[in-house]
Amino acid sequence: MTDKQTVKFGDICREVKLTTKDPIADGYERYIGLEHLDSGSLKIKRWGMIAEDNPSFTRVFKKGHILFGKRRPYLKKAAIAEFDGICSGDIIVMDPIQNRMLPSVFHLIFKNRKFWDFAVKTSSGSLSPRTKFSSLREFELPLVNLSDQATIADISAKLSEVDNGLADMLSSSRYFIDSFIDNYVVSQIKNAKAGEYQDSKYGRIPSGWEIYELKDVCELIIDCKNRTPSFYKEGIPVIRTSNIREGKIVWDEMKFTDEKDYKIWTERGEPQFGDVIITREAPIGEVCLVPQNTKLCMGQRMMLFRPNKTLVTSEFLRCICLSKFFQRQLLTLANGSTVGHVRVGELKKAKVILPGFELQRSLSNAFHELEMNHEILLQKSQNLLSVFEQIA
Repeated sequence: MTDKQTVKFGDICREVKLTTKDPIADGYERYIGLEHLDSGSLKIKRWGMIAEDNPSFTRVFKKGHILFGKRRPYLKKAAIAEFDGICSGDIIVMDPIQNRMLPSVFHLIFKNRKFWDFAVKTSSGSLSPRTKFSSLREFELPLVNLSDQATIADISAKLSEVDNGLADMLSSSRYFIDSFIDNYVVSQIKNAKAGEYQDSKYGRIPSGWEIYELKDVCELIIDCKNRTPSFYKEGIPVIRTSNIREGKIVWDEMKFTDEKDYKIWTERGEPQFGDVIITREAPIGEVCLVPQNTKLCMGQRMMLFRPNKTLVTSEFLRCICLSKFFQRQLLTLANGSTVGHVRVGELKKAKVILPGFELQRSLSNAFHELEMNHEILLQKSQNLLSVFEQIA
């Protein structure tokens, strides 16, 4: 029978606080920011070059350390460093205590939803909630002896091969979804014959497509109130920036308000089925549709677009808002930062490109199929995560 004892996270892990004043002179070439960490993946696939970007980071990490994103922990960003470098101050550098837990078993903690739930619970701040190591160190977990850990590590290594394969497929799937509309337009122009395209000040577009300002394709554009309604254990859902991810509503950690505040917060208009909701700050550009038979109240830093049904369908307006063409405009308006602020007046002037209704519906249906296939991959990944949790 496997012996287990309950320990705290701080008993098996330490926070690394190495710094450098001159990273290049100290031999470091690469840096990691939060934008380089992928949600749910322990593998680092991107990084920046210190000599090219001259980041202000001073925190040092070494190969084998865990880089944990402490800002907005609900994004579940943590990764294993495969090289030495420097990182953002919004990343906690961690190292397992070797005589207590094998590194490969320690890594399983970052696949445990209970750990992430604890990180979210211990975070503070409304705009960009952050947790800290002094809070995380109190998380309790079972610890088996080193001999049993070796068996767990062997099983984990085999499961990780499958997990890495799924992660690569999810990454490719997400990229294809995000660039679907853009790639379609580019392919149409690339293969177009004379008369099948038209020139605009934004470049060539397919014949039959038109470029509008956002305000001209919406019946209504509503900015949220600049404060938060009162929260209660139940009532009317308050959709916040943390409740929209990858084109859909995330119901986890949803807050609720009462009928009184709802009426105040929806004086400019009540969200209706088919309205597009978009985050305009921290982070910018997360998009979803208001579901059918669902009463919602918008929290801070949100905007609502009600499509003009004579020009655009709800589904295609969501697709356009998720496109790289539209998202690049948002980043420009926010001075290149996903945590920046977009002014409502400027956003109304953002450009959208629309085909006729028949093609809108066809492209929206294809987009939906891509999302459904992505959901299947996500479910497989979640099922594998449950297996990781069982062996941890």
